[in-house]
Amino acid sequence: MGTDSLGVHSLNEADHRPGDRRAGGGKHAASALTGRVVEALGRMQAGRGVIVIAITMIVGWLWIFSAGGASHVPPHWFYIPILMAAVRFGIPGALVTAIIAGVLAGPFMPAEVKLGTHQLLSDELFRALWFLVIGGLMALILARLKESLSREAEIARREAELATHKAAVLATVSHEFRTPLSVILGSAKMLVSQGGRPELETALLDGMLASARRLNDLVTTVLAVSEGSLSHAELIEAPASLHEIVSMVTSRMHARDSRRVHVHVSDVLVVTDPGVLESLLRQLIENALKFSAPKPVEVTATRQSDSSVQIVVADRGPGIDPQFLSRAFDPFTQGDASLTRTSAGLGVGLFVARRLADYLGINLDLGERAGGGAEATLTLRTTTDA
Repeated sequence: MGTDSLGVHSLNEADHRPGDRRAGGGKHAASALTGRVVEALGRMQAGRGVIVIAITMIVGWLWIFSAGGASHVPPHWFYIPILMAAVRFGIPGALVTAIIAGVLAGPFMPAEVKLGTHQLLSDELFRALWFLVIGGLMALILARLKESLSREAEIARREAELATHKAAVLATVSHEFRTPLSVILGSAKMLVSQGGRPELETALLDGMLASARRLNDLVTTVLAVSEGSLSHAELIEAPASLHEIVSMVTSRMHARDSRRVHVHVSDVLVVTDPGVLESLLRQLIENALKFSAPKPVEVTATRQSDSSVQIVVADRGPGIDPQFLSRAFDPFTQGDASLTRTSAGLGVGLFVARRLADYLGINLDLGERAGGGAEATLTLRTTTDA
C-alpha cells in the first residue's frame, strides 16, 4: 500500500465506460441513422435529386400499371418520391411532386388496365388532394426533424467542449497544488518525526499531516484521471485483507473524522489492487462524512452467494435526489448547487471514485439508504481460500 501518494497507475480514456451508462442507446442510434439518411438526401445536387425522384415515380407507375391499375393496387408507392422531395426541396418540392403524383395516379393511370376503364374524376381529385396534404405534412415534420437534429448536434458539441474545459481545469489546478503541497507534507512529516512535543502540538501536527496526505491523494488521483494516465495494463491485482485496507483509510484521517466512521468489516481476502481500492474507499468515506456531519458513517462488508463481497458506505445525511443520480458522478457537480449549501467541495469526489472503480473493473452504485441518507455500494471478488 502507498504511504503519501496514491498507488494508482493509470487510466486510459478509451477504457472509461460510465457506469450509469444511461438508457436510450437505441433511441440515439435510430436518431443518428435518420439523421444520416436526411443528410445524404439533403446534400444531393438539385439536378441529381430531380432525376432520382423522377425515376422513383416512373418505377412506381410501371409497377402499379403492370399489377392491373389503380383499382387493383392503391398507388401508395408515390408517397416515397413525395417524401424524397420533401427531404431535398422542402415544402415547395413536396407539393410539386404531390401534384405530379396525383396526375400520374389519376388521368394517366387506368382503373383497370385490361378493361381500359378510367377512374372517376372525383376519385382523381380526392387522391390528388390527399397527396398534397400528405406532402405538406411530410415537409413540415422533416423541417422540425432537421431543426431538432441541428440542436442535438449543437448541444453535443457544447457538452464535448465543456468536458474538455473541465478536464483542463482539473489538471491545471491539481498541478498548481503539487509544489506547495509537497512542502507542507514534507515539513509536517519532519516535525512529527522529531517528537518530544506537548500533546496539543502533537495533535495539531497529526491533523496537519492527515489533511496534507488526504489532499495529496486527491490531487494525485485527480491528475491521473483528468489526464487519462491510468492504464489497465498496469493494474496490479493480488489477494489483500479488506479489513486492513479499510483500517489504513481511517488511520490516515483526522482523529475527529475517524471516530465518526463505524467499520463492520471482517478479515476477508479480496482480489484487487490494494492501493487503488484504498484510494477509492477514501473518496467514498470522505464524501459520506462531508454530507452527514456530525452523524456517523457506516462501512460494512457482506459476503454474497456468488463468493463476492459487497462493501457499503452509508451515511445518515439528507440523502440524494433521485433526479440527481444520473449526474452524481460528473465532475464539478453538487446535488445542492445553491450559494447557501452546507457542504463544501468542488464536486469531484464521486467523479474520481467512479473513475477508480472503472479502473478496477468493479461496479459502483449510488442510492438512497433505508431510513434516510445515501449509500455507495461496491462489489469485489474474493479469494477461493477466504
